[in-house]
Amino acid sequence: MSALQIKRTLGKLSRKISRSGARRIVLLYHAIGEGPDACLEERFAEQMAWLATHAKVVSLEDLLSVEDSEYLQIAITFDDGYASVAQVAAPIMARHGFSGTVYLTVSCIEDSEELRRVSDPASGHLSGEQFMTWAEVRALESAGWLIGSHGLDHVDMTTRTPSELRRQLENARERIEDRLGSECRAFAYPWGRNDATSRTAVMTAGYAHGAGTLHGPLRYGSSLIAFPRIDIRREYRLDDFVCMLRGDWDFLGTVQNLKALRHASAFKHVGLI
Repeated sequence: MSALQIKRTLGKLSRKISRSGARRIVLLYHAIGEGPDACLEERFAEQMAWLATHAKVVSLEDLLSVEDSEYLQIAITFDDGYASVAQVAAPIMARHGFSGTVYLTVSCIEDSEELRRVSDPASGHLSGEQFMTWAEVRALESAGWLIGSHGLDHVDMTTRTPSELRRQLENARERIEDRLGSECRAFAYPWGRNDATSRTAVMTAGYAHGAGTLHGPLRYGSSLIAFPRIDIRREYRLDDFVCMLRGDWDFLGTVQNLKALRHASAFKHVGLI
């Protein structure tokens, strides 16, 4: 049985638990399109159409600042800064009046088409992707998107020295602010990896909030400096997407926490995390 089949099976068991539809969720995407690791364009389009009918899509900062309500509230985020966010995802979202948040690996964003950077899997990026240019970033901001930092480079913030943490966080924020002429308040940890030292460094560097990758909804009292997000992967069908939003797959957050405590070797073996 594959990891995806296990998720679906456990999700069906979890579905028997009654849950409220009042959930605040931050979605995590990377690239949209035909790349080997990208969310397929047609699946992304059907997910956005479902949200337009069944949820309220709001800005990330609005979602982080409001309390739970009687309906499903969603913010849409993208990590790394791939060109497909501007070229594919943004037009699809605009059809429904949605905007999103994109966290940039700042050293990968160049000034022109001729200098456009290609992704390097060795650095932890998806294969077969290109990055946005600053012109595309500015166009997204003009369309109402929030532009955040994913660090100067795509590095594990929990393994950096204090001085390197400062360089990664402060130089990235300063470069975004210099290019856009607006304050950069949002940060996302590469791979979601964070600890007390890196969280403190993010706050000290001037960011208002930090995005992690712990699977689950925002809850009352959720830490804004490492808030949870639900990662939408290429292989997920629309019914998987709906199950995650409904809460059937919230057990994945528990699995992630167990892994962090080094008590989840069996789950890791089957590929759940």
